[in-house]
Amino acid sequence: MFYMKIKLYFGMENVIIDWVMFYMKIKLYFGMENAIKKSGIGRAFYHQKKALTLNNIEFTTDKNDLDYDILHINTIYPDSISMIKQARENNKKIIYHAHSTEEDF
Repeated sequence: MFYMKIKLYFGMENVIIDWVMFYMKIKLYFGMENAIKKSGIGRAFYHQKKALTLNNIEFTTDKNDLDYDILHINTIYPDSISMIKQARENNKKIIYHAHSTEEDF
């Protein structure tokens, strides 16, 4: 759950600025977590969890948890495929995040 200040327009004359509550739960998924723990991707995992916590956005890292709205895939390893398939079967939104570029290889 998080709050966002938004503008609501009612006709040309009335503008209301108010805080609105949104509910969203993110599933952060980093394939082969133990292998990447000390890498830059591992640090990204730490920072993403910290940013979500600081902004009061609920998240899970439990790969069996189906109670989420958006799957955030940070690594495309073979074990990520089953997570993506599970999300698609349950009509979840998916964000793919690339941490490497062609120049890294």
